[in-house]
Order: sequence, then structure tokens, then C-alpha cells
Amino acid sequence: MLTFAEWIAQTAISQWLQVQGWWFVPALQSIHILAIAVVLSSLLMLNTRLLGLSGSGLTVPQVAQRYLPWLWWGLPILAVTGTLLIVAEPVRSLWNIAFWIKMALLLVALVLTLRFQGYAKIDPAFWENAANKTRIRGYAVLSLIVWVGIVFGGRWIGYVNA
Repeated sequence: MLTFAEWIAQTAISQWLQVQGWWFVPALQSIHILAIAVVLSSLLMLNTRLLGLSGSGLTVPQVAQRYLPWLWWGLPILAVTGTLLIVAEPVRSLWNIAFWIKMALLLVALVLTLRFQGYAKIDPAFWENAANKTRIRGYAVLSLIVWVGIVFGGRWIGYVNA
């Protein structure tokens, strides 16, 4: 992986990003953080509804319809800015255990979110069924833990030495 990271560091776009780094990398990080805020806010609204802590006047499908588009618009922004941040500092990212923990958690989060969205489309009544409360609350807690782990993993990238 180190060889691959070093190869990326020698590409034209990486070299350009490194030269522009004094302003471009912080700008990318700012956009990345704002997109994280959008994604986490939408997930927080959805998961607090699943836990019964908010939005009790709305059904889960109504809350999902309101907030999932924000999530699906935020994720591509995260992907683009995250990819550019990796290209700008490939060794720092790709040779860092915190980065790989973040990526593994991101994969888990995406699977959980896709499963949720699938259930919401297939059987909207599933989320309001009292018999499913334990399962639904477990999903919400797991989702929140995984996304908080993603944020911590992202922050640790800057503190774990490659």
C-alpha cells in the first residue's frame, strides 16, 4: 500500500494539490466537514425517530422521505472531497490504520442505510409495528455508533502517524 500511496503522490493531480495545499486542502476539509454535518444531521433525525425520541407526529417513512435525500446528496460530496483529500496526501491517508477503520465503518454504515431504505420501501408498516421495536431500536443505536465511529476515525487520521 505504501508503494501505491507513493505512486499517487507523484501523479500530476497530487502534485498540483500539494502545491495548492496551503489553501486547497483546508477548503476541501471544510466542505468535507460540512457534508458530514448534513449526513449526520439527517441520520440523527431518522435514528432519533426510530428510538422514539423525536418526530412522534410523523411516521418513519415520512421522516425517511424528508431526511434520506439529504443523506444521499451528502454522500457523493463526501466521496469527492474525501478522494481529493486522499490524492492530496496519499501516504498520510492510505498508510494510516485510522483511515482503514473509517473506511470499514463506512462500508458497514452504507449497508445499514441501504437495508433501512429497503425495509422502508418494501413494508412501510414494519417501522410502526410494536413487535419490531427492539429490532428497530437496535438498528438505530448501531447506526449512530457506527457513524460516530466514522467521525472519530476521520479525526484520528490527523493524529495517528503513518
